[in-house]
Parts: sequence; C-alpha cells; structure tokens
Amino acid sequence: MNYTFDAVSDIVVIGTNAEAADYDNPRGELYGIASYVRAIDEQGNTKILYVATGQESDVVAKAQTLADRLNARLANFGKLPIGFDKWEDGRPVYGSDAYDSDEEIAWERRVEEDSLLF
Repeated sequence: MNYTFDAVSDIVVIGTNAEAADYDNPRGELYGIASYVRAIDEQGNTKILYVATGQESDVVAKAQTLADRLNARLANFGKLPIGFDKWEDGRPVYGSDAYDSDEEIAWERRVEEDSLLF
C-alpha cells in the first residue's frame, strides 16, 4: 500500500496551575502543542505517530522533519518505517473514500446532532 506522510499539530492541555485559574479557565489549564506524523493511504485512511508535546514552537518542526524523512525513505527505498504496524489508527481524511464510508458519516451525524442538544 502506498502512503504519504505529513506533520499535523493540535492544541492540547499539557498541565494545570491553580494560580493561573480565572473565570475563563477555572482549572488553570496550561496549553501547548502536540505534534504528530500522519500517514495517509490512497483511500484516505490514516495512521498517526505522536512526536512531541510542549509549549515551544519546535515541536511542529520535529514532526515535519520526521515526515520529510519518512517520505524520502518510502520514495528512495520503498520501505515503511520500522514498527509502522503499531502506529495508532486515525480519523480518515475529510472527503476521501474512507471518510465517505457509512460508519464515518453516521458518526459525524451523531456528533453534529449531539452538539445541537446543548
């Protein structure tokens, strides 16, 4: 199966500090960036490998460097990374064949309907 690798990041809670708590942040949550490499196959299925989490801006650069190296490895040697079968399954890419499967559409609709209840 053919894959492409890219770097993705999310904003996540990396800790708490009660002294930083206020009306908008009652738990005093501290936010940072979680970066990971995402492998995408032809159907749009994904696998992810978490790379780094922190407040510094270089966590995204680490994931991008790894994604670039994995793309080069696959292009030059035709080999997936060691331990690729242990990567975590991710959500399908929006608009892909995998995303358009009935199970995924049903899940999206349930999430949307649930959000309308509140």
